[in-house]
Amino acid sequence: MCSTDIYNSWLLLLLFPSKSFLIPKFVFITSLLPTPNKFIKDLNQLIFKLLWNGKDKIRRISAINNYEEGGVKMIDVETMIKSFRLAWLKRIFSTNAGTWKKCLTHLLKESGGLLLFSCKYDVKDLSINSQFYMKLLLWWSKFRDDFATKKD
Repeated sequence: MCSTDIYNSWLLLLLFPSKSFLIPKFVFITSLLPTPNKFIKDLNQLIFKLLWNGKDKIRRISAINNYEEGGVKMIDVETMIKSFRLAWLKRIFSTNAGTWKKCLTHLLKESGGLLLFSCKYDVKDLSINSQFYMKLLLWWSKFRDDFATKKD
């Protein structure tokens, strides 16, 4: 057994069944901190490589499905991170006050404040000095556009 196989075996023991333990910890951290897309992609590839012990046996979208639908209830890391980030919107529009809200309001001041979330915008046109909020605004605009398209 070569060192790569031993390494992958240890990773497999650490990550699975830690689908309910270790992976959510990665996702939680990446949902709070600016995370390079390459890291998210590499993490997702590592998880699927370990799941199948090499190349994917079925399409990843199928693996994410429930057992009844032929999947293995695998986690889609990127989607999970996006959902955690978009959950910040609920906090943003709640009536609770917080210092972080003042910071966000200040960052969005030149772009229309919180009203920006109700508008159609191109993130490239915004000058917000926060990777976290820029990504949140990007994902929100994509989500809003996709939802509006599907609803029509």
